[in-house]
Amino acid sequence: MMPELFIFDMDGLLFDTERMFMNLRAKVLEKYGYVHKEEDYLKTVGVSGKLLHVILEEIYGSVYPKEEVTRETRALQMDYMEKNGVPVKPGIPALLEW
Repeated sequence: MMPELFIFDMDGLLFDTERMFMNLRAKVLEKYGYVHKEEDYLKTVGVSGKLLHVILEEIYGSVYPKEEVTRETRALQMDYMEKNGVPVKPGIPALLEW
């Protein structure tokens, strides 16, 4: 029996927004004098709120400008998507057509 309905989480599953955000955040971090490490970023994927702030402070220290870095990264992300569209993960168009 074939399913009648599929539900997909778009952010990070259908659209490659996590990788885009990570790469743009690396540029913002560099501006503020921080070094981007993918393994550090992966510790924050799927985390929000107070726990996210705790993890960021563990990685970058208590003076890490989390609001500024996030705001600037999101602005770069929106600018990128307005100019280039949202990057779609490989195979997704064929999957959705199926």
